[in-house]
Amino acid sequence: MKRAFFKLGNHIQVKSISATSEFKLTIDVIEWLKSPQKWEFEFDNGTLKENIVNDASKTGINITITNLSSDSQTSFD
Repeated sequence: MKRAFFKLGNHIQVKSISATSEFKLTIDVIEWLKSPQKWEFEFDNGTLKENIVNDASKTGINITITNLSSDSQTSFD
């Protein structure tokens, strides 16, 4: 799934909320490509919360991909 995200666009944001934790992760693909590629990413500063209680109606995952590649733009048109 990660590789598919990278093919879609150059800015990826993942926000996840579970019953007992939550986090946000932002990936700037252009910046990531400038460094040795590791499939390890850090959560956005201060967004990882564990051992908490989230309302079930707020749980889920939201993935936003922007700065789409030209192939993605053509496909979505």
